[in-house]
Amino acid sequence: MCDKLYAGGGGRVNLSTNKGDTWIPLNDYNKVVFDYIYKILVNKNKIFVATINKLYTSTDNGKNWIKDSVNQNIIWDMKKKGDDIWIISGGYLFMSKDNGLNWVKMSP
Repeated sequence: MCDKLYAGGGGRVNLSTNKGDTWIPLNDYNKVVFDYIYKILVNKNKIFVATINKLYTSTDNGKNWIKDSVNQNIIWDMKKKGDDIWIISGGYLFMSKDNGLNWVKMSP
């Protein structure tokens, strides 16, 4: 069972390590505010946050966030299967086999 829970709300990504009893905000409002968080996915040491028109990632448990260039449309969904990450954005399906370093637009 996972010992970490992530939830988005109020422009923040929040973390609980005690089954939701308490929450810690991971992003600093001075650095990044997330608009309309659609999905949060964690794969290995990387947190992925899909918003209305951007994908953000963090490899240091939310201290710093990088805007990904995969697609600048609404990211409707994210899933992982094994180490592969799948994103639906702008009517297209994108896949990454290297934890989000590179994305391939899949054929319709």
